[in-house]
Amino acid sequence: MRTTGAFLSSATGKTIRTWAYVMAEKALKMATYLITGVLVARLAGPEIFGLYSSFLATAVIFTVFASLGQNALLIKEFFRANEPRKVMVNAFVMRIQAAAISGLALLVAVIWLLEAEITAGLLTLALVPIATFQIADCFFEARRQMQTVLLYKAPAYGIGLILKVSVAAFAPDAVLLLAAHLAEMGVIFIGSALSILKTAGRPQHGDMDWSYQKHLFRSGMPLMFSSVAVILYMKIDVSMVLRLSGAADAGIYAVATRLCEALFILSAPIIIAVFPRLLALHVEDQEAYATYMRRVFAILLGGGVLIAIVTFALSGWLIALLFGVDYAVSAQVLRIYALSTPLIFLGDLFSRWIVLSDNLGLSSQRHLWGLVTNIALNFLLIPMHGPVGAAVASVAGNIVATIAFSVLHPKARPFYTFLRTS
Repeated sequence: MRTTGAFLSSATGKTIRTWAYVMAEKALKMATYLITGVLVARLAGPEIFGLYSSFLATAVIFTVFASLGQNALLIKEFFRANEPRKVMVNAFVMRIQAAAISGLALLVAVIWLLEAEITAGLLTLALVPIATFQIADCFFEARRQMQTVLLYKAPAYGIGLILKVSVAAFAPDAVLLLAAHLAEMGVIFIGSALSILKTAGRPQHGDMDWSYQKHLFRSGMPLMFSSVAVILYMKIDVSMVLRLSGAADAGIYAVATRLCEALFILSAPIIIAVFPRLLALHVEDQEAYATYMRRVFAILLGGGVLIAIVTFALSGWLIALLFGVDYAVSAQVLRIYALSTPLIFLGDLFSRWIVLSDNLGLSSQRHLWGLVTNIALNFLLIPMHGPVGAAVASVAGNIVATIAFSVLHPKARPFYTFLRTS
């Protein structure tokens, strides 16, 4: 067996290459996300942008139900599997079934809660089964072939940008913007499907395994509840602002959160690049694993704090430059919301640590803490302070889910030790 030093040396090259491809994909996504958000918000106005953002936020919530909380679990399964195609086929079948149920629930939510037309409901429904392409992302992440993900996502980001900006400029309408987003997701779905067929081959009759599907379902249930909880307290704010304060305030809130969310994904390249290495070290050498985990923890914490400080200082200038006077209040929202950056970064690592330590039940519990805090404060603060109140509620939810939970829950305290020793 190779020594730990030899293993780390051979793994470094793969880790750097994986990080570079992930960083390229995330940078492209962030750039197109920001450019699209800025142009659409300026051209369409706060009310239309608020409606569009509410549709997308609601769709994301129900898409997480369809994922069955299995993304991090599937990376682990693909990493260890001798027959990755079997994992792929069974996960896909499960998600299609879940997407049918989630899509119908989403249709009801959009029409009833957001009081939207049937066309908007059907378009948001269509987003749910298309999101099954996330299985391909998990497959290529486990194999450290993130260059493939970049190849099928890059064209889609460009197409989405062109379509959305064209709609905002020539026919501003929330439903048409939603259709443009659906077209972008459709391109990703087709590209991911073709990449999987080329790499893993066509499904075979013997790939279906109901007992394995039960295993995946049972293992993913705690993660599904936690994923739903975290998405709820990340995304429900926009819909709650829409209902409690109006579409224009939802647009004001959405531009600030969109800027921050573009920053939040900066942790993803690091997490994705180091997770396979953490998996291997967790098995081979616990001491090396702990040292490496502390190093990753320190990098994420330091980077998150730095980004929060810079964003807080430049918030007024950024909003005025990018969005104009119609969104002046968004600067106050941005100052507060940016404080969540280090918490989001650490929360991403917390979620992966939970998978590594096989304490999957902790995931749903910690996110439930954050969700309850966020929703309760939203009902209290949005009627009084509008979008600014929603930002305060969001930061409070993240503090409870990441810091308070790791301190107060006995099984989560080992993660808190990384906070104290990093």
